[in-house]
Formats: sequence, C-alpha cells, structure tokens
Amino acid sequence: MTITLITGVNSGLGFATARKLLEEGYAVIGTVRDQAKSQVDLNVLQSIENGKLTVFEMDLTSLESVQACAEKIIKAHEKIDILIFNAGIMTPPHSITENRFESQFQVNYLSHFYLFSLLQEVLLNSETKKVISISSLSN
Repeated sequence: MTITLITGVNSGLGFATARKLLEEGYAVIGTVRDQAKSQVDLNVLQSIENGKLTVFEMDLTSLESVQACAEKIIKAHEKIDILIFNAGIMTPPHSITENRFESQFQVNYLSHFYLFSLLQEVLLNSETKKVISISSLSN
C-alpha cells in the first residue's frame, strides 16, 4: 500500500487529494491544525473503505509542533512514499509566529521545509520518493 502524507487534509485541495487517494486504495497520513474542528470533514474521509486514513495534529505556525508531529509519524511509519505539502494561508493579517517569523512565510514555506528535513529518512526508505509542493498565485 502506497503511503502518502498530506498537510491540510480537512479542506480544499488537501481534502480532495486525500479523498481521491483513499478511493484508489492509498494509505493517507493527514495533518490538521485542530482535529476537533476538522472532525466533520475527517469523518467523510474516514468513511472511505478502500484506503486507510491516519490523522495527526500539526500547527505550522509552531516549529515545535512540526517537530512533535514528525516524531509521531516516524514512530508510526518506517517509510513514506509521497509527501504532499498542501496546507497554507493566504493574505492573513500581518503577524509574527512564536518562532519570530512572519506567519505566512513560516506556514507556507519554512514549516514544510522543516517537516521535509525531519521526514527525509523515512522518505528515503521508500522506492517512490516523491515530494509535491502545492502553491497558489493571487492577483
């Protein structure tokens, strides 16, 4: 079974991607900022019988949260075939994270790069080894 990690599986492209992969029989590791607030959407994904969904909480505004999540994922999985970095924020009010970075820059870029660096070994244990980063452009 192909194992794919998707950040932000509770809405938008992350939800649609997770749904399609689960229907195709993939094992999906999903991350969400707040599992309780995302439960309705997660219930829809968990009802898909072909694949397997595992969900971890991860707040991309906190590098400590990213590290804690990565540690849990590594304990649960020896390999991950595909990383899909999807979660992001667009045009939020200007704010600084606890790590002292501008929030949009940290959420959309730094935290995903940090997650990749933490999961690099489990990705290298796979034959597939794919990393997909989703971004958007607003005019």
